[in-house]
Amino acid sequence: MAEDTTNGEPALEPVPPAAPAVEPVGLEEDEVPFDAYWRLRMEGATSRLKAVQEIITHKYTRGTFAESLLREVIAEFLPQRYAAATGFIMDRPRRSNQIDILVYDQLTESPVFRDGGFVVLTPGTAKLAIEVKSNLTGAEKDGDIQFALDNIRSAKRVDPRVYGFVFGFSGNESDTFVKHVKKWGTAPAPVIRTLWPDRAFNLAKGFTMSPTTGTLSDGGRLQTESTHDIYPDDAVVRTFLTTALQAIGLANLRSVLTAEPIAEPTQTF
Repeated sequence: MAEDTTNGEPALEPVPPAAPAVEPVGLEEDEVPFDAYWRLRMEGATSRLKAVQEIITHKYTRGTFAESLLREVIAEFLPQRYAAATGFIMDRPRRSNQIDILVYDQLTESPVFRDGGFVVLTPGTAKLAIEVKSNLTGAEKDGDIQFALDNIRSAKRVDPRVYGFVFGFSGNESDTFVKHVKKWGTAPAPVIRTLWPDRAFNLAKGFTMSPTTGTLSDGGRLQTESTHDIYPDDAVVRTFLTTALQAIGLANLRSVLTAEPIAEPTQTF
């Protein structure tokens, strides 16, 4: 992983969606099939997340459970140094909206307030802010695209160093999603690109939004002139976890968390 020469933080490298793993063949006796192991871990996590959408139909229960489950899945891959909770980022007098999942360093940074799975953090404490939606649509009623984007924007306004992700279990197809994101980004006033989510994922619709290669800063941050790409993605959970763990600087997992491009982007905007 590239080092951020401006502030010492590890850069979040552009990671296109993951290609389906190929079964290893001809392994020597002492070789370990890491790719097959990682694929099975991802299949298990994906099955758990999809099961929520099949079993629970009540809108608010479904949303709450989806958020809780994704937090659990992330926590399974975090070292003990890090924690995942819901809460706010606050720098008086400014405060973000409540964020579904905040990943923060619990050993070297202290929350302003913590009660169970709820925290209030100061700027620089959270490494990653994630909005989770069971149905990521731009519908006039109960649409969550604008809500999710607004929440990430609120977090980045208070803490420009935090990475922002949006994860949808289902929702609009990629073309419609892009239309709603463009609308959000231009009306009623333009939203500068540095306040956009770094990435967005849709599990059921199979696509990932990722920064266009070459448009990030040396530290891997969005710039005013940055753009985003839409990729078809058959391994959304793997792509999500790979980039989430990169965002908090887990460079030691880089060789295991491989994610290879499977197609050219369908849109750049």
